[in-house]
Amino acid sequence: MSLDARQERKRKAIFDSALEDWQGRSATSTAQSIRRGLASAQETRLGMRDAMQGVRRSSREDDDRRLASNNPDEELSNFYGGWATAIDEAFGAGEDKPKDMTGEDAKAKRPPRISQDELEDGVPIPDFDIETDLDMAAKALGFVESTNDYSAVGEIIKDKNSMYYGDRAYGMYQVMGKNIPVWTKQYLGTKMTKEQFLKDNEAQDKLVRAFITEKYNQYGNIEDAVSVWFTGRPLKKATEEGAADQNISVNEYVRRFRKEFFNLLEG
Repeated sequence: MSLDARQERKRKAIFDSALEDWQGRSATSTAQSIRRGLASAQETRLGMRDAMQGVRRSSREDDDRRLASNNPDEELSNFYGGWATAIDEAFGAGEDKPKDMTGEDAKAKRPPRISQDELEDGVPIPDFDIETDLDMAAKALGFVESTNDYSAVGEIIKDKNSMYYGDRAYGMYQVMGKNIPVWTKQYLGTKMTKEQFLKDNEAQDKLVRAFITEKYNQYGNIEDAVSVWFTGRPLKKATEEGAADQNISVNEYVRRFRKEFFNLLEG
């Protein structure tokens, strides 16, 4: 093996070590942030590109000194330092920060928007947290259902094969009329009529949040919870059965939900 090849292998090993060291330092204080950051391949690719540019700048500045010394050990040491600095600049050094994962701070710690291709391929939402992400999930669901219109009233179901034949949906989240008295009693503790429910924005919000939380805890992921809201079945089963309403399939429904959720996440 040539000297250049051996040095290249050492460089790669040193880079891997530097990356592992950075991950370890950051994980001590921002474990949740790192898991989410690493969940996004897009963020990693962008960060590595910036890191490479930083190393190249550092390498150009040190070229003369390294050539003059002709010392492989010193060269590798400088290379390690360049990678370590560039990685910290690209990803942020491991600083102690409060674990406030709500509101704007929660958005800042989540991965960036996934690509259109990834949305089409059904990439699940990375590290969805029911406590910090519930509000955004409800808003995304409301947008898909009614573009966030609390007073929305859906068309009458005309499919005689549908369990909701002759019924219609009400409110921001488009709850079917026959479900309103049952679900308001179950999730809110008070039975409401369709008219009462339609005029009560707070009741609509509380019901959908309670439903999503229950189904998320039951199935373990937000995609299944959203699918149950739309079809009454988790996503895999609904997909296998070709579940759809008069307008869209369950896969398209969940795709739209993911897209809007990431739009909200970006802010």
